[in-house]
Amino acid sequence: MQDQISSLSSEIRQVNSRVDRVLALERNQNCSDSKLLYIMRNTEDLDNRGRRNNIRIRGLPEPQGSPEDLHQTLQSLFNKILQRPAETHILLDRAHRALRPKHISPDSPRDVICRVHYYSEKEAIMRQARDTEDIMYNNSKILLLPDLAWLTLRGRRTLRPLTQALQQANIKYRWGYPFSLTATHQGAQATLTSAMETEAFTQRLGIPNIDIQDWYDITEPEQIPPHPQRMKGQAADTRRRTTWKTPPASPFMRPKRPQGTPRKII
Repeated sequence: MQDQISSLSSEIRQVNSRVDRVLALERNQNCSDSKLLYIMRNTEDLDNRGRRNNIRIRGLPEPQGSPEDLHQTLQSLFNKILQRPAETHILLDRAHRALRPKHISPDSPRDVICRVHYYSEKEAIMRQARDTEDIMYNNSKILLLPDLAWLTLRGRRTLRPLTQALQQANIKYRWGYPFSLTATHQGAQATLTSAMETEAFTQRLGIPNIDIQDWYDITEPEQIPPHPQRMKGQAADTRRRTTWKTPPASPFMRPKRPQGTPRKII
């Protein structure tokens, strides 16, 4: 009997030890998840900060058979939006056609991504574009969109049912960076930064709770967007390239000592 009790006590100690290890692994996993979420949010924020001067133009027709001067075209388009003379100079750091995703029809024009040098000028263009009902260029309807990281776009798509509920309740909201959703209603302000805060967010605003999936929860590799592929026969965009050349020697440089000549000691 005594041996059975001792054996049972030993087994209980082993079980307790295993439970402790499982709890420790669970704590480590939760800590790792928090660190990964922190890294993802900061990476997303860095990506968006690098795009803050970018504008994505959708619907701009592509010329057939002749190279296009995107800088000149965009300058004319932006000046038209700003209601300025077409020749007014707008400093653009770069502009290029984006690769076409697979789900987009090959007949539709590729998006144009450009970087406006001055952030204030970029904001003026976007502000005027939002106030303009229809932007037409060469008989085509143009859309000006912010160039956002794919994680941000995924979060906005996930929160679409919530933003639709806010619109139906006539509650004003705005997007924040790092990614967040802020709404104000009857003097109460609520901010949503993760799916776990949805219930508290809706309660504070007095709207029904909505089940929102965690947009940072990427469990399948298929959920990561593939790199867009260039269509067969589609030529790459021509970009301005500069050839680096060795600068001429400065007249103030010390002349090179001939090989074999002993160094002069002063």
